[in-house]
Amino acid sequence: TGYIDESKIAVLRLDPEGNTLWVRETFDATAGGQGHAIIESNDGSIYLVGSCNACGFGEADLFIVKLNQFGETQWTKAYGGPQTDEGWDIIEANDGTLAVAGSYQNGAFSDVYFLKIDPTDGTTLIDKKYNGINNRDDQGFAIAQSSDDQNFVITGSTDFASNETYTFLLKVSAVNGDTIWTKTFDNGTDNAGMDIVESINVMTGLPDGYAITGSFNNNDIFFLKTDLNGLELNSTNYGDAGADQGNAIIQTTEGGYLIAGTDELSGLKAFPTLIKIDSEGFKTWAETYGNSTGFNFIAASARGLTANEENGYTIVGFRSDGIVTLNKANAFAIKVDTSGKLYTNILQGRVFFDFDDDCEMDLNEFGFENWNIVAKGNDQTFYQTSDFEGNFSIPVADGDYEVSMVPPSEYWSACTNAINVSLNNPYDSTTLNFPVQVNQLCSYLEVDASAPYLSPCNSTDYYISYCNKGTDSAQDAYIIIDLDPNLTLTGSTQNFTSLGDNSYRFELGNIAISASDSFRVSVFVDCASIEGQTHCFEAHIHPDTLCTPVGNWDGSSLALEAACNGNQVDLRVRNIGAGDMTNLQGYVIIEDDVMLRPPGPLQIKTGKDSIFSFPANGSTYRIIMEQAEGHPGRSMPTAAIEGCVDGGGSFSTGFYTMFAENDANNFLVKDCQESFPSTETPSHSKRGFPKGYGEDKLITPETELKYVLTFENNGLDTAIRMVIRDTLSTFLDPTSVRPGASSHDFTYEVTGEGILKFTFEDIHLLPNGGTNSSGFVKYSISQKPNNPAGALIKNGAAIFYDYGHPNYTENTCHKIEDFVRVSTNEIFHPAVQGVKVYPNPFVETATVEIVGTEHFGAIKFVVFDTNGKMVYRQEADGPIFTISRNDLPAGFYFYQLEANAQLISSGKVVIQ
Repeated sequence: TGYIDESKIAVLRLDPEGNTLWVRETFDATAGGQGHAIIESNDGSIYLVGSCNACGFGEADLFIVKLNQFGETQWTKAYGGPQTDEGWDIIEANDGTLAVAGSYQNGAFSDVYFLKIDPTDGTTLIDKKYNGINNRDDQGFAIAQSSDDQNFVITGSTDFASNETYTFLLKVSAVNGDTIWTKTFDNGTDNAGMDIVESINVMTGLPDGYAITGSFNNNDIFFLKTDLNGLELNSTNYGDAGADQGNAIIQTTEGGYLIAGTDELSGLKAFPTLIKIDSEGFKTWAETYGNSTGFNFIAASARGLTANEENGYTIVGFRSDGIVTLNKANAFAIKVDTSGKLYTNILQGRVFFDFDDDCEMDLNEFGFENWNIVAKGNDQTFYQTSDFEGNFSIPVADGDYEVSMVPPSEYWSACTNAINVSLNNPYDSTTLNFPVQVNQLCSYLEVDASAPYLSPCNSTDYYISYCNKGTDSAQDAYIIIDLDPNLTLTGSTQNFTSLGDNSYRFELGNIAISASDSFRVSVFVDCASIEGQTHCFEAHIHPDTLCTPVGNWDGSSLALEAACNGNQVDLRVRNIGAGDMTNLQGYVIIEDDVMLRPPGPLQIKTGKDSIFSFPANGSTYRIIMEQAEGHPGRSMPTAAIEGCVDGGGSFSTGFYTMFAENDANNFLVKDCQESFPSTETPSHSKRGFPKGYGEDKLITPETELKYVLTFENNGLDTAIRMVIRDTLSTFLDPTSVRPGASSHDFTYEVTGEGILKFTFEDIHLLPNGGTNSSGFVKYSISQKPNNPAGALIKNGAAIFYDYGHPNYTENTCHKIEDFVRVSTNEIFHPAVQGVKVYPNPFVETATVEIVGTEHFGAIKFVVFDTNGKMVYRQEADGPIFTISRNDLPAGFYFYQLEANAQLISSGKVVIQ
């Protein structure tokens, strides 16, 4: 906030990229005025405080304006007396009221002014003036609330004598505004406290005092730390020969502080500055944003500071001349990273179809939308997606970069794979074009499908999206949809033909290069299904031909099936390929969350199969097997079954979605979800699939993740526009993002160091449970290569309706590890029901658990290598114990468990 032409007080709303969303001239202060502070409350309302001349009771008055999220004025109020009064700071109190600090002129001098305001209509709840600090000029510049007792602290300046002002700290009651205590800090003359923040001890999470910044001797920025009673603990000054001032302070997550203010280099030059200090006030780094960073300010001052959601900070203030203007005089905004670096350099260019293969851009060559560009520097990597014309623009810091383009399929190639550039000066823009040519003529169809939630005995809509990312049009395309037995198709926006057995065919016609579309099908979830049961929706788009060259492949292709046949579960492995398997192929069978030791690898001839049968005891069974080396595509065959119980009855749930489905190929999607009670679906959520194994949500380093973001307008008004910002984990590859099915049309982009942004223009979400009040969007993403074991993939999203404050989803979390517990079928003692070794494979240690009814003493765990040589031996005296690697090399090993001189079990362990 600030002013326009020294008469109209203005408010600007910016998005995280610095684009102006709206500008409002909120107050016609014809005789002069200015906005000094602005906040957004928890309900999305905006409150502006400042001063205006001849707009209320006196010569100048403190005023407050309430705006809604669109910048529309809700009410305006003036406060004060017959002389000059000013409002300098405003906060939302914990009880939802507003607290204001300012100054009130009382005769020849001014007093500290404290107001507590009802936000609904601006009614004054507390109106207090304080002249006990000193009977001269006192001003309150900043206010904060104490979380320990809910009272307020105010800082500012008190005038002891002519040209001698000191910083004060005043604590007042939240009930009636009475003074609790006052502290004055007179360690120099001409001082003023300009901003204050309650200090939190990062070890305990409890408040431990207050941190103040301001000016010292009208010359330096100062930092002052007190305890909760206002007793000074330490103070430090920062500055040079010019007149410097600290105007804003925030605490960082690690316990230090950031101070924004003014660095005066000369009487004609003053620049915004940002200083980072530790918890004791020692400077970590300082950045000044002036001529050396490309600005041409004559005079500028940072007045506001905030931490950004996706790391880094934003500084705002006023200026008298410069080039960062936001289209309005006297305002600037600067966004920096966590080290204070300012990204003034631009890497820009265009990704386009090079029709004539001359590697030059011609007028008739169109651009490609949503292609990924990567700028890799020495210590930072930046990402950007091209817009609808193929253009991209990446803000970066100074330095050397390798800029590359990532095509959506291997059927495309660029004239130049990577371009090396050096940016040595601020505002050094470089144009880098990527002419794209056909590497192989082939269509490449992609399909996705999902629904927001499934609930028993309720209808839901599945949304199916598809596109052609290949180099040739797809002729006579169609999609086959297969539904879970508990799902019934009740309608569709696309014509279809029933194929029987809950399978349906949807004709799409020809799909041109880069073309995309979507449709919707309605399904009903069987009333006989139970909450928590898993239901799957599969969509397969054709033609699904892969035109990639085939290497050393034996021609085998495995298809896995899981079926409930009376009193048993049958897991079938079938070779549907044209060739025999030439090598033995391993597999895994899992019962709930325990891996059953298989009898050995398989080698299946073409057209043949192998069946594994297990009792229909209500367990969830899954089989996983790799394709033969060189198999085209990314198939990882798997099949699972839940709810097979001989004679009916209860069954296990929650295990089916722990593991990935065989849909890594873009032409196939299998969307499996556990049902929710219809009354318990969260308004804003982010769910990751597969959900991961066990409480730690374990996944392997190769697992591709799919995320479904759901949203619901719980406000009182229709939301016209919505934005989702998802800051991706550093263990995920931003170039692999594949936006998928969604309930509403959107555009997307990947920016910065890995921020995924979905924008829904004209979404018109109705409030509070209306017909169009909720929705979802889905995307897939791969992990970065070589992620370390134990790494946590953790991230959430912020959802913005119109221009309000964000709604946050809970963080999803996956841990990278080879994780499945192993049980052995080789049991030699009747009292032993099973033996589990987990994790298996393991790196350093694993746990061995004997499940049974007898307590064995003197247990011996003996390990042999593949040549039968004993390499490890350990004794234990209980059913659960830990084994260690003991410097053994990675590989397969066999173990034997002995108790009381009797062999009770044998099995296999894998060391990584």
